[in-house]
Amino acid sequence: MSLVIRVPSKSFFAGEYSALNGGPAIIVATAPRFELRVRAGAGFTMGIHKESPAGKLIQQHSLFFNQFDLEFFDPHMGRGGWGASTAQFLAAYRLLHWQGSADPEGDQESYFDHENLTSRMVSGLLESYKQLAWDGRGLPPSGADLVGQLKGGITFFEKRQKLITSLKWAFSDLEFYLIPTGAKVATHHHLQELSGFNTDLLESSVRRVHRAFTSASQTDLIEGLHFISKELEDRHLVFQSTQEYLKSLNSIPGVLAAKGCGALGADVV
Repeated sequence: MSLVIRVPSKSFFAGEYSALNGGPAIIVATAPRFELRVRAGAGFTMGIHKESPAGKLIQQHSLFFNQFDLEFFDPHMGRGGWGASTAQFLAAYRLLHWQGSADPEGDQESYFDHENLTSRMVSGLLESYKQLAWDGRGLPPSGADLVGQLKGGITFFEKRQKLITSLKWAFSDLEFYLIPTGAKVATHHHLQELSGFNTDLLESSVRRVHRAFTSASQTDLIEGLHFISKELEDRHLVFQSTQEYLKSLNSIPGVLAAKGCGALGADVV
């Protein structure tokens, strides 16, 4: 047996902190793709730390995974912010459940069909990830990035309402860019330091950005992103170097809005 499971990179377009409260988030999946290379073997694993969520999943189901040799390829070469850890978990989880399906010899692309995700399937994925990724300190990860990487494209996800929908870029004369900053903040460490907080204002702005996609309103898109960026900075949820980077970007003619993505907006803007 030889198999390659590919998972896209991800970035939070909006909603990384509202998602922690079960609220709305918009996630974009992009190239390049991570790869889990699977071969029949004796349980050898390369590129996955044993204390990561994927590493713990592999240990939890060692009888199954000991049939394979696994090699994880990170096209970003360890630079944070693109979803390597969730890509590892999603690929390992997919392998485990595809092989455990009624027809393991069937079309692997049809299993976990991104066009036909069920609430039960996503709930199982998120619960498994939470159990292995959270030690009870601070806030648990939202899992929204997992859903975005599974769904692909531009995804709107709201766990509280059990909503997962695909969005299209509706702005013919606007483009967005994802830029690595060179900084790195470990999401799990950051979440350990957080406690619950009110996300009503952030959720309202994420919904405005969501409406912008469905109505093709440039005003809602730009003003919604502006408000999110300001609200995060006011709450001290933007890394210092990111704040300076955003000021520089916003001074460039033609840049209409800029925000950090993910934990403290540190790794990617």
